[in-house]
Amino acid sequence: MIKQMTTITNQNIIKSSEIKFHNGCDLPFPIFEGNCEEFGTLNIKMRDDIEIIDTTCTRIYFNIDCSGSMSDVCSDNRTKMSHILHTLENMLRVLHSKKEANISVHIQAFDCGIYEYVTDEKMIKDNNIEEIIQKIKGIYPRASTNIENALKIINKRISTYVLDNPTHNIVHIFLTDGQITEGSYDKDIIKSLVNDNYANIFVGYGIEHDSSLLSYISNNKKGEYRFIDALEKAGFVYGEILNDILFKALEDVEILVKNGEIYDYEKNTWSDTLYVGNLVNEKNKTYHLRS
Repeated sequence: MIKQMTTITNQNIIKSSEIKFHNGCDLPFPIFEGNCEEFGTLNIKMRDDIEIIDTTCTRIYFNIDCSGSMSDVCSDNRTKMSHILHTLENMLRVLHSKKEANISVHIQAFDCGIYEYVTDEKMIKDNNIEEIIQKIKGIYPRASTNIENALKIINKRISTYVLDNPTHNIVHIFLTDGQITEGSYDKDIIKSLVNDNYANIFVGYGIEHDSSLLSYISNNKKGEYRFIDALEKAGFVYGEILNDILFKALEDVEILVKNGEIYDYEKNTWSDTLYVGNLVNEKNKTYHLRS
């Protein structure tokens, strides 16, 4: 039963937002101790026709695992690496086609070493896309996996870029299929190398990747962890990542609650504030409230 409902419409960005509270009756079990609080939800629905904002430059750093395990063959008889390169090529072609977006890319691969393939700072739309595609086709599986070194090197590259371009948006996309076999194994040391001043998206492939590590090191203000159970489905995940980059409607959003609290599922706590990051095109977000 709904006790309260508020609907707000913003014609510019938010399609609708809605707050609902239950009256507390006829529940199979008490949600809160003492029954002095009421349970509610906040639903925010974004418009589905938000245009690309072309005023801010975005630099995307791809950090691709090229360790020996990427030569493993998937169920469709294609290697993990061939799937990654196919998906990466599609992402680059989409970015190149968005002439209204100001995006540049840096692409490095890692095993126990670092191999840089694309470092040009020009906007991708101003580059020859076929030349970029030919460069990434040189990525191939090699040796062991050193995540510590991969993060250290990408931090250096980003720090140098930010000094010259302090107003640009930075997105770091880290892709791995396995577990650490060289370098530090300490989760806290690895996490200390994840800079939460910019977005870090960690993508793990298959059941053999270290999900515990990626989940832990991505647990910060601008971190995100995504899991792909089969590389054949990688395109869906990358499609969502690109959508989030290209069609941001609101950045660094924080929800403030008066006369109640909102639930933080990552920390398993209730608070009057919740940082939710970016709100993007077509997304429908639901949050839990108590009052």
